[in-house]
Amino acid sequence: MSWGDYLAIILLIGGYGLVWKWFKPQSNQDVFLLLQFFPLLGYHLAVTIYFHYYMRISGGDAIRYWEITADLSQYAKSWMHYFGYSTFFIQWLNFIPSKLLGLSFLIGNLIYGFFSFVAITLGLVLTRSFFPKSEGNTWQSILPFMVWWFPGLHFWTAGVGKESLLLLGLILTIWSVSSTKVSYLLLILGIAILILVRPFWGILVLLPAALMAFIKTRKQLIPTIALVLFSVWSCWFGARWIWERAHLEEFSIAAIQKFSDDQLAFLATFQANSALPMQEMNFWERLVAVSFRPFLWEIGSLESLIYSLENSVFLILILVIPYGIWLRKIQFRWEILGILLLIILVWVSFAMTLDNYGVFYRMKSIWLPLLYIALLWLIWPLVSGKKSKHPN
Repeated sequence: MSWGDYLAIILLIGGYGLVWKWFKPQSNQDVFLLLQFFPLLGYHLAVTIYFHYYMRISGGDAIRYWEITADLSQYAKSWMHYFGYSTFFIQWLNFIPSKLLGLSFLIGNLIYGFFSFVAITLGLVLTRSFFPKSEGNTWQSILPFMVWWFPGLHFWTAGVGKESLLLLGLILTIWSVSSTKVSYLLLILGIAILILVRPFWGILVLLPAALMAFIKTRKQLIPTIALVLFSVWSCWFGARWIWERAHLEEFSIAAIQKFSDDQLAFLATFQANSALPMQEMNFWERLVAVSFRPFLWEIGSLESLIYSLENSVFLILILVIPYGIWLRKIQFRWEILGILLLIILVWVSFAMTLDNYGVFYRMKSIWLPLLYIALLWLIWPLVSGKKSKHPN
């Protein structure tokens, strides 16, 4: 390790100190919330170290992102020449710490792990806002926060890669519109991260987020105008990138279906060990595959066991929802409705473009905390045993 690496570690320790300093008052002296911080930090750092050695042994996009070799089609000759969307943005972001400062791949993983831990910390506070503290019931206190301990979330966001930034952008966006007063700075930052890293996700998140922000600020002229202009600008540039990359000749169901078929045919050429014959499935079979496979009887490794167990949690929640809705009166929150609509759209896109368990799990890992919170919120009266009583 170089002196630059040691200096980066010192700065990261300082960064974690600032996160704790912010988190402590945000917890409102909630002991259960405070007690999660350091164990969760230790867990996340351990997964980051595991991620580092796993990538060193098995190889992966993370190394190419850090070494700026994932996509050289720009023929960039300077830092700003790397700037662009998706992989180009990640390489642009990594250029200074990797090439100019010469920081090691381990430090890169620790930096990205820090980004995702900031998102997870925000997620803890956000979860508490959906599920107020429960007195005298340990199970009800633990249940809402379980998702922030899921191994898939930590592994895929623990190191260099798009997932760490996507989680941060997603949580920042939801945080910005969840409070009574909209935080435009966090909204713009969150959406900008999402659009730059994965434009399609950014546009999907922007539409409901902008709508929720508009509902809360429609009587304020200047913020409303700024929000509309930012939304139009973001959608224009993001949609143009998607159009160019998808090679769409027109916007129609037939064109989208052709793009899906071409994408799945392309992925099939890699012959991944965990690949599924998605082209042979109808839409609903694809949706089930993305959501719940591998099933328990399809387990063939430790990784597939983890995938299956996490999928089973969501399957149980989904199966319980009709009973919860029938038994309890539902009082929707805009945030919950927005999250559910977003996830439906994202899952549809997964069903049309992905073809193996590993990629399913990697892509889903960012969204699973939000899905878990939304589904649990819907059945919370059933969980708490309080008829027609939803958390605020």
